[in-house]
Amino acid sequence: MKNSDLIKEICLQRIQKLFELAEKRIKQDKENSKKLIKLAEKISSYNKVLIPKKLKEKYCKKCKLILIEGFSCKTRVENKKIIKHCLDCKAIKKVYLSSKSKVFKASQSRS
Repeated sequence: MKNSDLIKEICLQRIQKLFELAEKRIKQDKENSKKLIKLAEKISSYNKVLIPKKLKEKYCKKCKLILIEGFSCKTRVENKKIIKHCLDCKAIKKVYLSSKSKVFKASQSRS
């Protein structure tokens, strides 16, 4: 394993750990949770490692708050997308679904 591959692997592990900590601490202290997300973004940009898509979908890019349904965001499902409204900064985040996803199939069966 190359040294650069090892660095990227360590960075990804740290980013995932920071997201886990941010999720645990959001209900006690929102500001601390936001700082953890900012730190994860700094690690990502400094080491040129992309934050995984699953983790990117979990936070608001505008205010860096973890999006938890009913606590920090409202969620709706429309045609081929999930729309999340951040309750802290009022930003809107859209996550487009593929035709293979379970949520997409469930929304199609309701129509």
